Amino acid sequence: MTGEYRESFCEKMKKTALIGRHRVIRFFKETKERVAFRQKRGGFWKVIREEADLRAVACAGITALLISWIVVFAGGCGESERAYITPVSREEGSGTRGAFTEIFGIEKIGDDGEKYDATSDLSEVTNSTSVMITTVMLNKNAIGYISLGTMSEEIKAVAIDGVIPTAETVKNGSYPVVRSFAVVTKQKISAEASDFIRFMTSEEGRQIIEENGYIAPAVQDSSSKSYRRDSFLSGAVSVAGSSSVVPVMEALKESYAFRQPQVKVEIQQSDSTQGIAAVREGICEIGMISRPLKESEASAGMTALEIAKDGIAVIVNCENPVSGLTSKEVKKIYMGELTEWGEIGWNE
Repeated sequence: MTGEYRESFCEKMKKTALIGRHRVIRFFKETKERVAFRQKRGGFWKVIREEADLRAVACAGITALLISWIVVFAGGCGESERAYITPVSREEGSGTRGAFTEIFGIEKIGDDGEKYDATSDLSEVTNSTSVMITTVMLNKNAIGYISLGTMSEEIKAVAIDGVIPTAETVKNGSYPVVRSFAVVTKQKISAEASDFIRFMTSEEGRQIIEENGYIAPAVQDSSSKSYRRDSFLSGAVSVAGSSSVVPVMEALKESYAFRQPQVKVEIQQSDSTQGIAAVREGICEIGMISRPLKESEASAGMTALEIAKDGIAVIVNCENPVSGLTSKEVKKIYMGELTEWGEIGWNE
């Protein structure tokens, strides 16, 4: 096999391998979900019998995976191996994912005229910021996205449309991928929760937010004046929601403890949607979100208060030589339309 025909053949085999990999992942994911669902209802053996269709999908995937890679290497296709992009996404319900897909236009219009997330099914899904960072750190072909405030030396942020993500470029408006952090509450909350929120928006709270690499919102009224302890409070304040907001919330909690040592602030990490649900159901008093409230959530009695602005950094492995992407390239990657790093300038 030589020339153009060989290249075309190798390309098809490698794409077949990617499809096979996706089918195997789908099998294990859906089997796990169904077994968990049935176990709650005492129907474990029933679900095993119902998995014939999924097992067929997995077998087809494994077969495609093995055959294609045997042909790839036995046929000498490995000599011209390409660097296939591994897009890594957050889970559905994540405020970071919601903001990311909206900003980059990774959406499709449904039959009802509404916009829906169009992230490719071939994307790997992670359920927290820390898992996202680890996934990209361990895979040189991976690309992901995280809160700018959680950047570390383990991964590399790329410029978007020629602008590097920094606190300064977020503040001056030149970096295009920016969203808000907010806290969500019901109308009636405890004195302890109200006092903690008052601290967040005070001069001291704003300083902590800025020191941690985020941008405090513009001052609207006198609520941002210096924090003054009106009285000693005691009790617990429960906070839950977005993993992106957790680092700055932990910093605020630590500083607040010096001012109100008898108030115990408890922080639970999940995602924006779960944080809102926890407030609505009375599980916690303060929810952390990294996306705007939906109309249905606001109409259910939820109110949101912005505490910071944050950039979303698009990240790659430190070994990846790509230093910048356009917004269109990011959109194509996550919609499955751009699949090789070589199309962007990196050829292994």
